[in-house]
Amino acid sequence: KVLTYNVLGGRNTDGNRDLNRIAQVISTLNPDIVALQEVDRHTGRLNGIDLPAELGRLTGMDHVFGRAMKYDGGEYGEAILTKFPIVNIKNHTLPTVPVDTTGGSQEDVEPRAALAVELKFPGSESTFIFIGTHLDHLRDGRNRNIQAKGLLQIAAEYEGLPVILAGDLNSTPESEAIKTLKTYWTDAWPKNKI
Repeated sequence: KVLTYNVLGGRNTDGNRDLNRIAQVISTLNPDIVALQEVDRHTGRLNGIDLPAELGRLTGMDHVFGRAMKYDGGEYGEAILTKFPIVNIKNHTLPTVPVDTTGGSQEDVEPRAALAVELKFPGSESTFIFIGTHLDHLRDGRNRNIQAKGLLQIAAEYEGLPVILAGDLNSTPESEAIKTLKTYWTDAWPKNKI
């Protein structure tokens, strides 16, 4: 059972930062693996808290973190929580290109990452790869498109192993980025199912 959850730097829907409430949502859903996006680690706005470690403690799951960028005295990026044994961890930087966000000059965009963990199937020596990511959020889709292609290259590194991808893709089903991802992955989200 897989969950992807954009935790907005530890914020809840009311805007308050409350990791206990986030942990309660995760625990209630009872997933085996969680891909977390917008994760703070030792930032000023979270008073130096290691968000993935704290959510791991509160949910009883192992945690790993992958930095996308330095932020507010700490780090910001992706995290994965899991009940499965962790075999290997690799954080991949996703490609970006500057885009025009203001109607003027080209500007650098927020760095993005794809955190890949090799996990062991319970009661088995067989492993699989789980990738958690967060694609670019800007209206201009160029970065999402090249990041989707970057994810295909990352998946190719794990030839012979099953690869699960989860995250905040900031894309609609008909977008170029999703079409690119579907050349490798099967979409697990059935149409019109909630």
